[in-house]
Amino acid sequence: MKHNIVIISSLCFGLAGTFVILAYASQKPVIQTASSAVSALPASPSQLEYHHLIWQESNEYRLKAVSAYEKGDYKTAEELCLKAIKAAPLTSDGSKHRTDYGMVSILARVYIRQNRNSEALKLYEAAAKDTPSLHDMTNGDFLDQALASIRLGKYDQALALYRKGIVHGGYKAGSDPLSADAPGTDTPQNLEASILLVRGEDVSYTGDRLQSRLDLTRAHELAPVNPIIADRLAHDLSYSDEKEKAEKLKLLKIVIKNSHDENKVKFAKIDLARYFNIK
Repeated sequence: MKHNIVIISSLCFGLAGTFVILAYASQKPVIQTASSAVSALPASPSQLEYHHLIWQESNEYRLKAVSAYEKGDYKTAEELCLKAIKAAPLTSDGSKHRTDYGMVSILARVYIRQNRNSEALKLYEAAAKDTPSLHDMTNGDFLDQALASIRLGKYDQALALYRKGIVHGGYKAGSDPLSADAPGTDTPQNLEASILLVRGEDVSYTGDRLQSRLDLTRAHELAPVNPIIADRLAHDLSYSDEKEKAEKLKLLKIVIKNSHDENKVKFAKIDLARYFNIK
């Protein structure tokens, strides 16, 4: 006669448990216990606690890497990023470490800031093979790859990645990156300015004001009379610093002269009147 055997493992919610084997034969259950085999095992954490535990070391390195990156210490940031990647838990078959796109993003930005664009792209390509689903990627990931690509002279690839970043970021027709006043994508220089404009806005939402300022400043260098970039950068500059105040004045004048957006022009004029007594 065949026996249908069900094995139930019970070690949850911090309670001691046993392996219970229920063997059904002729409709008569036979119960065997194996408490001694599991008495030395710890209580099982919840799924959320387990996820936190296996990623804890990697996340600690990640936080330190972000701090070093924000301070401009790219050497230390790179070292910590690599440690975080190596500390990530293994895949179910134990063959490699799991891919964390957030960690990939940080390391890629470290490489881009050091003009190591080829390494940044290779990093993303390897990560995409491990985790091909786009749900793990943000529009910032696409924009980083676009920026690395355009700086390597790969215009078509950069344009395709930039467009993916726009779609993934939820930008609609008529929004600043897609408006008539945007730098556009017709030349490599304008495409890079557009990438930096959108990326600068993107990282500002995450609180990375330093990176936002760097992106917008570089975008302004590439497109010095563009009113959208001038408007965004003007908002980012302080009135308390005399050097920034003078730069803000120049930027607001660019907005007033070149913008087709009536609201931007209106508020730029108000800014000028309020802070520089210009009527």
